[in-house]
Formats: sequence, C-alpha cells, structure tokens
Amino acid sequence: MKACNTNPVIKYIRIALSLLAIGLGIYYRNWVGFLGVFTLISAFTGGCAFNVKIDRSSHSPSVTGKN
Repeated sequence: MKACNTNPVIKYIRIALSLLAIGLGIYYRNWVGFLGVFTLISAFTGGCAFNVKIDRSSHSPSVTGKN
C-alpha cells in the first residue's frame, strides 16, 4: 500500500470529509456513508487502498515493428 497521507493538514481534511460522508449517509440512509468508512480507514492508516500499480506489460503484445 502506497503512503499518501504524508501531510497532516490533508490527513485532517480527509478525516473531516469522511466523517461528513458517514453522517450524510446515516441521515439520508444511503450508500454514501459506506464510502466514508473506507476513506476514514485510509486516513487513519496513512495509506491509499485504491492506489494500485497496474502492470500493463502482460495485457498487450509487444510491438517490435517487424512482420
């Protein structure tokens, strides 16, 4: 997991927005609060769960320019 919460100000902003999303999800009774839980966990752990390196070398054939 790549570290993305190196700045403490951004960490507090993410915590505040996560708590806001959880509160709105509870108030409106929809799935937005569930997304707030994921962002809150990533804010406290200091990592980005959705930041995944994609290796594209296995998805496309190599082009050499020779037929």
